[in-house]
Amino acid sequence: MMFDAYTNRMHRILANLLINCPRCTILIKSMDASAHVKDPTLISKFMDVFLQEIDLHNVVKIITNNAVNYVISIRMLMETQRSFFWTPCTAHHIDLSFDARGYGEKFLHQGGHW
Repeated sequence: MMFDAYTNRMHRILANLLINCPRCTILIKSMDASAHVKDPTLISKFMDVFLQEIDLHNVVKIITNNAVNYVISIRMLMETQRSFFWTPCTAHHIDLSFDARGYGEKFLHQGGHW
């Protein structure tokens, strides 16, 4: 299961829940999470409901970005659901590393794509 959020052109934060399997990646749910994405309790509840809908035993790993609100929400979820692994998104980690070193803007100005 992958949980991803991004800001659209209208400055709303959209959250997506995706399932990844060997054959494909499927978007299961998308929602306007502008009022909820910074609250770890609400993120955790949202993921818990989703896990119950798809049967927790079908989920091996959950991938989120590694922002503090997601780390806390995963820890909260793991207190009640212990049957999965959590992995922070590698692309998000690399973006943060580049930004911290000042490479992100330089890379984009040279025509690079993430």
